[in-house]
Amino acid sequence: MNINKEVMEQEARSFLSVLFTLPEVEKVQIKDIFILSIYDNTNIRKGLDECYHDKYSDVDINVYLRLHPNDYYDETPIYKKHFSRLGIQDRIFGIVFQERIDDKEGMRICLNNGVRIDFSCFCRCDETIELLNYVQTAVEEDKKLACRYDLKKSDWFWFVAVQALGKLMRKDYLISSHLAHMLIMEGLVTQMIIRDNQYNTNFHRYGYSEQLEYLKVDMNYVNEFKIHNDETHNHITELLYRAVVSYDKSILRLNDRYVSRSELFLEIWREYIKLEAY
Repeated sequence: MNINKEVMEQEARSFLSVLFTLPEVEKVQIKDIFILSIYDNTNIRKGLDECYHDKYSDVDINVYLRLHPNDYYDETPIYKKHFSRLGIQDRIFGIVFQERIDDKEGMRICLNNGVRIDFSCFCRCDETIELLNYVQTAVEEDKKLACRYDLKKSDWFWFVAVQALGKLMRKDYLISSHLAHMLIMEGLVTQMIIRDNQYNTNFHRYGYSEQLEYLKVDMNYVNEFKIHNDETHNHITELLYRAVVSYDKSILRLNDRYVSRSELFLEIWREYIKLEAY
């Protein structure tokens, strides 16, 4: 795995090549730079230069959409339902959906190779444009999952995990600690759902002296991620490590369709450490 500016450009160009084929897309931007076509190399590089602040930056891509009224007034963001149109449905490590506010909606995406895309859509209604073709995608709700716990929640978890990691590497300890604690809380919710399934109830007058899953994580391998002689950094490192490893194991107990992602996350973490050393 390599995460650098060249890989970011590669992924941005791949994403743009799909966007320029979509009839609903009117205009495309990287950051504040309008891109005229997939061959507009000058503006693509100029936009990427604006995005690239450091090795942990994401690519900011904006599109302006014309949508048929039936699509415009459907659920948002529109590409949550029509995700396969973007051509990356098999390459998602984590994703957060942002519902429409004042015609702006979007998604924050992390790909399996660690590259992140902040994808914003500015929508307008147009009766003359055709309806989008609906195709079922991996982000569709699965009716078979217990306690309404679905894989979309896991997609959210892993995006936030990478976000927490980026903040940690940038030494933003307040936000990285906040996000790591959110992930710990999500793991506790998962453990509570497992308990509800076990006892077939969501009412518990007393507890069962449960062991907390995140405290049971084997910490023998965490030291490789403590790259600073910094007590705060190392504390957040341990929190984040406990959160992702325990969550990964718990979700496998809830959903046999879930594919483990902790090793891929740790690979991204190792790549971040390698980058930090340069």
